[in-house]
Amino acid sequence: MRQFRPLDLLSLRAVVDAAIAPTGDEFTYAVREPSGATSLWRGFEQLGDPAPLTRGPRDTNPRYSPDGRHIAFL
Repeated sequence: MRQFRPLDLLSLRAVVDAAIAPTGDEFTYAVREPSGATSLWRGFEQLGDPAPLTRGPRDTNPRYSPDGRHIAFL
């Protein structure tokens, strides 16, 4: 095994923005891939693993409407 180097951070997926629904039972976040593409993922408190919400390539800044029924994003 080799030692982890700072440049290795560029090869990792990273959460770059997140939002929690006003009800608190759901969340959406943006994931940046090593290629630079971003997509949105959505999860629910009571369900299993989060699932993709969009396919990108530049989807960011998820925000919930005040009633939590809609998600806006760039």
